[in-house]
Amino acid sequence: MTSRASRFGVVGLGWRAQYFLKLAAQLPAEVEVVGLVGRDPAKAEQAAARWKAPAYGSLSDLVSAQHPDFVVCAVPWPVNPG
Repeated sequence: MTSRASRFGVVGLGWRAQYFLKLAAQLPAEVEVVGLVGRDPAKAEQAAARWKAPAYGSLSDLVSAQHPDFVVCAVPWPVNPG
């Protein structure tokens, strides 16, 4: 039986997000980054090119388009509830 990689999205583009993205790059058979969400569209596009995953304007856009298995919220605590 072949299992597929878990598909996930990342909210945030800073150092927190980098840990998850670097880990995913080391484990391509286990996890696949299917989208990124960031506040700054230019930075989101740069990150999308670097990590080879599409950028989205909102979490709901990412979830609607990609249907990830889970989403990592990699933003500072004060920003997280929003």
